[in-house]
Amino acid sequence: MQSAFVQGSQVKIISGLGNRILLKWFANLGLTTFMTDSEKALDFMRSSHPMGELVSRAPVFVMNGQLSGDFDYFYTPFKGLHDLLIKAGGKFVSLDLEGDLKFPVILIVGAKQKAENAFFLASALKMASEDGVVMVSLENDRGGKSLDKLFEELGCPFQSFSKHKSRIVWTTRPQMANPQKVEDYIKSGSICQRSDGTYTRPGIFSWDRLDKGTKTFIENVAPDWRGTGADFGGGCGDLSKSILEKAPELNKLYVLEHDVRAVDCARANLRQFDGRTQVEWVNILKDDLPRNLDFIVMNPPFHEAKLESITLGQSFIRRGSSSLKKAGRLTLVANVHLPYEKIMSEEFNQIEQIAAQSGFKIVTGLKK
Repeated sequence: MQSAFVQGSQVKIISGLGNRILLKWFANLGLTTFMTDSEKALDFMRSSHPMGELVSRAPVFVMNGQLSGDFDYFYTPFKGLHDLLIKAGGKFVSLDLEGDLKFPVILIVGAKQKAENAFFLASALKMASEDGVVMVSLENDRGGKSLDKLFEELGCPFQSFSKHKSRIVWTTRPQMANPQKVEDYIKSGSICQRSDGTYTRPGIFSWDRLDKGTKTFIENVAPDWRGTGADFGGGCGDLSKSILEKAPELNKLYVLEHDVRAVDCARANLRQFDGRTQVEWVNILKDDLPRNLDFIVMNPPFHEAKLESITLGQSFIRRGSSSLKKAGRLTLVANVHLPYEKIMSEEFNQIEQIAAQSGFKIVTGLKK
């Protein structure tokens, strides 16, 4: 197999702009912090650790995150970061496609779920060139100490280091990984089915169960859906499926989601409604959205990384208002402590809490 690097055509996409790109991205999300500890740890390894020169050999492939230094290829499932990195000149690499690309350096920003991290690492080992560097960083409070065991299970010789409250583990012998273990971990991190038959995947929101907020919505909201509507942040399609099953008079439902993995799952889960659904990979905060809608439902996110931020939900509400026709209805489910009613009062009339259950509330209103 050929190396991904072709002399003279390398793309260096950051060149000192990394922090500005990150600041812009997080500002779009209403956050003030712009790098996770695990990202800072990888930056340290490249800039200040003896491994620095080795982990900066081009082309560098950054998986599941962003760094302030130069890199060439990237993978992120999230539409907002994807678009910013594409605009900066980066090349997106899918982890679900077999290909001839081989990378001398793959840097992985770890995730919270063990199966997701195992999938990222196994995919990286498969995509690394012989004697290439595969390095993972994960915050200690997200299970960083488990990385050593994961490398052991995959059969790779490895080294480790700690910095920025994170564990950094790497191998320079990816070709020594157990091929069967690699395939097993890739399979365990790919699309599967929950016990209720729903297509899902480790890493997406509430991947292994129906979340309590959606369950509260399904059990308490009357199925009076007509015309054209949208599910903002539709995830794997749990709420959309319930709406479509109960509302045969509904003409069309847009399912808008920022995690491309969830988009793939939603398309599988809603296949029976193909004539009435349109599932899209969308950055709800920035992209063009459907307009003149009769209704919108949402279970808005309120965490980014480990931070709680009501700004995300507030932005969802504002974007929802701009997509609704006059007197169009917004119905949302949220944790009872989140003060979304205040922002809704600026955009909506007849605001009403119609249910509260299991720590969640359902609030509805009509666009002014």
